[in-house]
Parts: sequence; C-alpha cells; structure tokens
Amino acid sequence: MQSESLHAAFDIDAAWHQQDCGEVAQGVACVAFQTGDSESDIFYVWSKALPLDEAMMADGLFEKDGKGGWVKSGRMGHDIAQPIEGKGWKGWRATADCGIQDENGMHDAGECMTVFASDGQRTIIMETGGTVSNEDVLSIVVSTLTLSK
Repeated sequence: MQSESLHAAFDIDAAWHQQDCGEVAQGVACVAFQTGDSESDIFYVWSKALPLDEAMMADGLFEKDGKGGWVKSGRMGHDIAQPIEGKGWKGWRATADCGIQDENGMHDAGECMTVFASDGQRTIIMETGGTVSNEDVLSIVVSTLTLSK
C-alpha cells in the first residue's frame, strides 16, 4: 500500500480492511486497518513531520529511561522499548497492557504495540488495538515499511 498522505509505503494482509481513523487522528494524517470482527481488531498508522525523539515524547505513553532508551507505560505496567530498523529508517517498538472494547464493554485484557519508525525528519507511528496480532503487524507491515519524502 502506497500512501501519499502518510509519506510511506507498506504491505498489508489482503483480508484487512482500510477505514477512517475518526477522532483518533486528531488532525494528523492517519489510516486504520480492521484485521478482524471485533472493535479492538484494529491498528492505526500515523505520520508526523517530527524527528523520532520529538514524536515519541509527544506520544505521552513513552519516556526516556535515562540510559539512551525508552519505556512505554501501560494501564498496569510498562515495557522497555526495543530498537528496530528498516530500509532507510530507525525506530523503537514496545508492547504494554491496554484496555480493549468488545461486546462486554471496556476491560483490561489487551496487549497494544506501538512502533515508531523515522528517517530523521518524518516519523511513522503504528499502534495496535488489544486483540490485533502484533506479530502479524511486525512481519507484514513493519518489515516492508519504506518512507518517502
């Protein structure tokens, strides 16, 4: 998938359905993908014209760990971010517990992954809902991600 608004290209699973990000976008270029039947089977891809550190600090769930890395806060715990890199970009990924919405309402049963990928000027942010396969997003989307100017 090539997205001019995101300034990025990446592969997606043929069974996933693109949809609008709605209020989640908060005025930023965003694409969402529904990966299953549940409301929580969704992941978002945003693009911000910010360097990596600025984008991560703006996220609110990430903070520097004092050792050159990052930590992501969850609803009940935290995760040390892991460095990642791809074709022309570097970034971080972390997973933390999160709430999910399903037919029983909102509850703490999910695991949400956030990925930041930056070429130094633009940062792509991906975030999974609590029931999306983080491994699918990593192996299909993140592994094929390229950023464009």
